[in-house]
Amino acid sequence: MENNGLKNRIRLALVQSLGADIKDFRSTAERLLEKIEGACRQGVDLVLLPECAYPAYVVGLDEAGDSLRHVDSFLEKIAGLAKKHAAFIVVGAAIPEGGRLYNSAVVFDAGGNMLGRADKSNLWHFDRKWFEAGKTSFVFDSPFGKIGVMVCADGRIPELARMLRLAGARLILDAVNLVASARVPRELSNQQYRFMLQVRALENGVPIAVCDKAGVESGGVTFLGRSFVVSAKGEMTAQCGPAEEETLVHDVDLPDVRPLFRKPQLYGLLAEETDRLPVTGIINGRYRLKDLEVYTAVARFVGAEDYAAQAAAYIRLSLIMDARFIVLPPVFPNAAKDEILRICQGALRAGAAAVLQTGEPGLREACFFTENKILAVLPETHGGEDHPIQSVEIFPGCRVSALFGEEMFVPEIARVAMLQGCDILVWFDCGRGDFSEKLLQTRASENKMFAVRSAGSENDCSLIVNPDGALVCTTYQEGTHYAAGMVYTALSKSKEVVPGTNIVNSRIPEFYKELIKR
Repeated sequence: MENNGLKNRIRLALVQSLGADIKDFRSTAERLLEKIEGACRQGVDLVLLPECAYPAYVVGLDEAGDSLRHVDSFLEKIAGLAKKHAAFIVVGAAIPEGGRLYNSAVVFDAGGNMLGRADKSNLWHFDRKWFEAGKTSFVFDSPFGKIGVMVCADGRIPELARMLRLAGARLILDAVNLVASARVPRELSNQQYRFMLQVRALENGVPIAVCDKAGVESGGVTFLGRSFVVSAKGEMTAQCGPAEEETLVHDVDLPDVRPLFRKPQLYGLLAEETDRLPVTGIINGRYRLKDLEVYTAVARFVGAEDYAAQAAAYIRLSLIMDARFIVLPPVFPNAAKDEILRICQGALRAGAAAVLQTGEPGLREACFFTENKILAVLPETHGGEDHPIQSVEIFPGCRVSALFGEEMFVPEIARVAMLQGCDILVWFDCGRGDFSEKLLQTRASENKMFAVRSAGSENDCSLIVNPDGALVCTTYQEGTHYAAGMVYTALSKSKEVVPGTNIVNSRIPEFYKELIKR
């Protein structure tokens, strides 16, 4: 199939190699070249290999640097295979340059020419001990249109995939060394595999191909395996197993690039210097431990005529359970908002706060209130008007923000809220999409904050996830029900994912300026 001269289907080969120690770099190179040769013989258009396919991921153990002296010759052989088989090849490699070392995905075209490389920006854990953070967002031209490339933990950063998409990418390639932990290989999993990269594909409307290693390197770095392809709808369409070396060949349909639902004029904070971010001061603030314990309740019921009575009843039940923050379902558009608020405030008591959503799509707003005060009314930001993205402090040590319906598909909204210091993101969602929970998990994990989904339709559930994307509590899908769990905002104030990887301090804000251009 072709469109405007571009081919709309690409045949990919994901070469899932076995992890090997740095001392084995020579045999690693031989095995990779053999695997690439075998993949190319299957008539593929593009071959993708893992992050640091050569020489290894734990490069720091090669104190003499013998492996790095062979990088150029290894890449020359890759170029030869690309030319021989008229296939694009993208390979992860450690690249020495100017006295520095980069964790890169190097791209060769079908003529064997090196087109360029993507250098990993969001370094993960100990790899920053030898790698320099890169600043490239690499997109290359092909007969299939523009293709974007990123490296592993860059997929955890919504800004980076977004920049590739805004540069015109119809497909994103992610060379990874996803690490995991389990008792046996079949139980291996992690956030990027379970939900993050599926949401990346969905929110950007392009397929993502992910190539990983399997096995164990250096005695303790355990790779996930499970190299996979996600469609533009976020659906997992093909994947490898968790433990074996294998080559996955898969045909991927490429969508037309569609306009994205976003308002860059509201995202200025994305490119702000780190020490000027509101969240930086909040993280470094001092709080009593008691202030950081916000036992939170979510309610699930559907009904317009008796909304106020049901809401008041659930507020009272939540207070009996010692909830400090209560998230109510959306109010039906034609309901008497002022009367509902009056009744709900009457059910509250000192020291507690609640939130509910009112208004029609395009004019929705979240009203945060106590027993005697309206704390804030946060309007829909991506509706009819350009309202700023906001967060509000409902208790000392607890800031909240809100978004509505399809706004959850726009990663910039939650990101800006996090940079303002948001601890709890409340999502009023009246849909029943299959991706609701994965969206919630992704926004929580990529921003290291709690996220609450408030359901407003039949056969649906309200739930809370923590800053790792794990379920805190959930209501039943049917009937009227409420659930509560501990929201400990010390966890949302800690932005350290693993030692050396911090979602605030590891950002490179000057790199994200493309995201705020109109």
